[in-house]
Amino acid sequence: MRCVALVWLVVTSTAAAQARLTTNDFVVDVIGTPVLGSSRIIGLSGAYTSLAEGVDGVPFNPAAYAARAGWELDWYEWELGGGIQFPGAFSTADYFLNGLGGGLGVDSFFALQFAGRLQFGDLGLGSSVEFQSFDLSGNPTSVGLTTFRVGGGYSLMRGQLVVGGGLRVLQLDVTDTDAVESLVNFTGFGAELGAILRLQDRPWRIGAAFRSPISAEIAAVSGNPMDPPTQVAGYTLPERVRSPWEVSIGASWQFLERPFNPRFIRPKAVGRGVLAELEREACARELEQVRREVGAAASAELSCPALRIHARDPAWRRAEALRSREERRRAAAEIATREEEMVEFWEALHESLPRRFVLVSADVILLGRTERGVGLDAFVRQERRERGASISFGYRLGVESEVVPHRLKLRGGTYLEPARYTGVPYRPHGTFGVDLRLFRFLGTDWRVTLVVDGARDYVNWGLSIGSWH
Repeated sequence: MRCVALVWLVVTSTAAAQARLTTNDFVVDVIGTPVLGSSRIIGLSGAYTSLAEGVDGVPFNPAAYAARAGWELDWYEWELGGGIQFPGAFSTADYFLNGLGGGLGVDSFFALQFAGRLQFGDLGLGSSVEFQSFDLSGNPTSVGLTTFRVGGGYSLMRGQLVVGGGLRVLQLDVTDTDAVESLVNFTGFGAELGAILRLQDRPWRIGAAFRSPISAEIAAVSGNPMDPPTQVAGYTLPERVRSPWEVSIGASWQFLERPFNPRFIRPKAVGRGVLAELEREACARELEQVRREVGAAASAELSCPALRIHARDPAWRRAEALRSREERRRAAAEIATREEEMVEFWEALHESLPRRFVLVSADVILLGRTERGVGLDAFVRQERRERGASISFGYRLGVESEVVPHRLKLRGGTYLEPARYTGVPYRPHGTFGVDLRLFRFLGTDWRVTLVVDGARDYVNWGLSIGSWH
């Protein structure tokens, strides 16, 4: 009886392993589950929904378009960001968490990001592009996945509540490198929304983000949109490609002396007061000239700042124009000096804040279903392995502290990577990061950063140089 059971198990397991894609009644589930991002984000295990600021935070919460960092004090601010990563570049990594024991992983993986943001007072606008490219281990197949984002956000209640949203465009291209032929090419659109609550002088923040699903049919190779192909180069193509909806909710708490949400007081526009004073002085001079021209009695009812009668003497007007130009030239120099002094004051005030802190951040994420889904790696091997059949769950937990003031920051955390493949267990990750301030050059403090993300059949590490805050 035991032999019969064993034979039945072997036969059914082999049949399941050899199940092939023979019809295109399936959907490719393309969502990635390992955490990718800046060194700080990876070091915090991706627990960034409530911490998102600037262009690095937009993929985790679009409210980051308008979420100012503590050092962004000017009415107008700009930011450029970018980077390149090589997760698993030196070993075969099970990027897809397919449960094959490192079987079909990825080689030559690199991720390239470039983004920009403009801040106008409470309004923030930005866009970004993220490109991932990798080869499937053991297959002559190359994959390129590009995500375009454009959106904006607005800061309410003096920065205590930040909301944002935008458009996300996903483009996937799978190429058979032997046949030099495109197997899958699709472009889909979706929306994303987010919010962050960070009340002044409170040690906590709360954030939430939602991304709508993206779904699109395979592009017709023949050029006839009514007749998309079902096979290319011997590959059975999917009915469509889908990235499911995603919801993330996060909270963070900062301990010790450093304020988490300091009271934000935007520096006043010093130029406005200087120019207003010039206008008052010019009006007073013109009022005196009008009185000389028409007599004090006739001009008794006239007053500044709005004169109903203006001076007419050509010589006086020419002299006044010259004097006004010279006054405005001197005023511009004075305004520039005052603005520089004010910026230096606020920067010094920010730098004087206590450095000791321990930050704890946590996220919960949910990923939607993909009906009749198979993984991207399963599609390449033409295997019918079910992926995304149910809603996936994951958590992220990170801790950060400046252990040596003005010199050394440490980060660490763990996250549970959602298992999209049916029957494959979730994968816990451990992350670690360190920032070391090196020196000051060209008015900027520079630091070197090391970050590592390790899990079963997966390693991602990075080394970078950037500014220290």
